[in-house]
Amino acid sequence: MYCHDAILIIITMLSEKRFENREQLVLPVVLPGGMMGKTHNISTTGLFFETESAYQPGSQIDLTIDLSTVGRPFFLKASGEVLRTKDLGERMGVAVKFSKSRLQANS
Repeated sequence: MYCHDAILIIITMLSEKRFENREQLVLPVVLPGGMMGKTHNISTTGLFFETESAYQPGSQIDLTIDLSTVGRPFFLKASGEVLRTKDLGERMGVAVKFSKSRLQANS
C-alpha cells in the first residue's frame, strides 16, 4: 500500500468515526525519546504497533505516525492510553486507545 493510500484511509476513518474498522497498515511510528515502532493496524480510536520499547497497560503515551509522501511531510500526532501489551519475542506489541489525535502537515 502506498503512503498516499494510507493518508486517504486515515482521513476517511477520522471523518467517518467508524469505531469497529481497523485498517491493516504498516507505517513508521515515532515514540518518546526517539524510539521507533511500526503499526500493525489503526482505526479512528486507536492502533496496535510493535516496538523495542516496554510499556505498561494504563500508562499514557504520545506518538507520531509518519504518513509522509515524497516531497510532503504529513503526520498523525496522537496521545492515548496503553490498553494492553503482547510479547512478540524481541519486540513488544502495544495496543493504544487514542484520547486525542490530529493530522499535521509538518513535524
